[in-house]
Amino acid sequence: MTSDDLVRDAYYSFVNSIRSESSSSEDLMVKAYVELKKWIFIHRIVPGQKLIYKDVADKLKMSKTPIIYALTRLEYEGFVERLLNRGYFVHEMNREEASELFDAREAIEIFSLEKTVGGLARSDIEEIARMIEYHGEADYGDMRKRLILDMTLHLKLTEITGNNYLIRMLRGLFERLYLTYRFDRLDPQRKTASEHEHAVIFKVIKDKDTEGARNLLQQHIRNGKKALVKGLGDFLSENAGA
Repeated sequence: MTSDDLVRDAYYSFVNSIRSESSSSEDLMVKAYVELKKWIFIHRIVPGQKLIYKDVADKLKMSKTPIIYALTRLEYEGFVERLLNRGYFVHEMNREEASELFDAREAIEIFSLEKTVGGLARSDIEEIARMIEYHGEADYGDMRKRLILDMTLHLKLTEITGNNYLIRMLRGLFERLYLTYRFDRLDPQRKTASEHEHAVIFKVIKDKDTEGARNLLQQHIRNGKKALVKGLGDFLSENAGA
């Protein structure tokens, strides 16, 4: 399996998970919802962008009714927001939300790691090694691909637990992180640091050192949180002074 295969499979898994939330994937309202969420996922529409009923309806070749349903549902889920007298916008997370999402992510990933590292099969270790290699090779200019590879890598240990509730929760957290943050604001230096941290974590996972892996993964997630929150802070400061 190549890195492109991995990204494609992750994308279809994401789309299928959206469709499975609804009883009828043929309903126009559901189709509008699925398409808009896909647009956010592939960055066709980005955090902070205004969504105009007519433009969306024209692009999807639908009436306003299913579009309004889709936007209302996405608002409830926190992916879009409605501002008084201004309309709908793709939601953009703030520093407090980012911090809370990373804290929840840390809790699930650390629990999953502690449950699985000691009993990892050779095939699991080889797959993790491949994922780390693909992520390291991904061009920082292709942020969508890079983020999907990172998400897939970090989901791996939780998937190995076989706990469907944890898997769904962690996938949901990644959706919120990756769909509501403008990653063009992330410091490019995080690329090198992240790859180094992945390599060090893999070494202790391969040695089945649960305690060492726990400490390194915790620090890795907290470093990511710090970089993301800093990016948000820098953006807000720039705009305040504009």
